[in-house]
Amino acid sequence: MLPYDAEALFALYTSYLHQLWLFVLPLLILILSMPVWILRGGAAVGRIVVGVLALVWLWVGLVFHGLYFTDLNFAAPIYAGLFVLQGLLLFWHSGSHGRLVFAYRRDVVGWIGGFLLLYALIGYPLLDYLDGYTSGMRLVGLSAGPTALLTVALLLHTVKPAPLHLFVIPALWAFIAGFSGWVLGLWADLIMPLAVVALVPALSWKHRLHAVTGHKAV
Repeated sequence: MLPYDAEALFALYTSYLHQLWLFVLPLLILILSMPVWILRGGAAVGRIVVGVLALVWLWVGLVFHGLYFTDLNFAAPIYAGLFVLQGLLLFWHSGSHGRLVFAYRRDVVGWIGGFLLLYALIGYPLLDYLDGYTSGMRLVGLSAGPTALLTVALLLHTVKPAPLHLFVIPALWAFIAGFSGWVLGLWADLIMPLAVVALVPALSWKHRLHAVTGHKAV
C-alpha cells in the first residue's frame, strides 16, 4: 500500500540526521526552549515562538520532504508543498500582523495541549526507540509527525483562540501519518488521528469560552 517499508523509512531518517547533524542541535535547542519562553508570555515571545514554528515547518518541507523523502515516496513533493504553505502561514503570523500571545492554560484545553507537547517532544522518539529504530528516531522539528503535534500543542496555549486555518494542515497531516503508521506498524503515528479527535472539542470549548468571557482563563 506504500512504496516503502518501515526499515527503508528509518534508514532514510538515519541518513538524513547523520548528514545534517550540524543543523540538528541548533534546531533542537530552539525547539526545546520554546516551552520555557511561553512562561514569560508577551507579544514579543509570541512572535518568536510562531517564528520558530514557521522555520521548522519550512525545514521539514524543503529539506526532508523536498530533498530526502522524494527517494521513497512519489507524493513527497505534495507533502513538501503543504509544509511550506504552513510555514508561510506561521511566518505571516509571526510578523507585524501576528497577535498570538501564549500562556499555559490550567483547564482541559491546557491538559490536551500539554499531553500533545510531551508526546511530540518525548513520546515519538521513545516509541521509535522501543520499536528498535535507535539511530533514526523521529525528532520534533526535524520530522513531520512530531512537528505537527508540537504546533497543535502550542497553538492550544494561545491567550486568544488561534486562527482555525493554522490547524488545517497539521490536522490533515495527522490523518496521513496515522494511515502510514497503520500500514507500517509504527505505534508512534497511531495517536495522530486521535489527537485530531481531541482537538475538535478542545477548540470548540476554547472559542466558546472566549466568546462568553472575552478572555481566556489561565
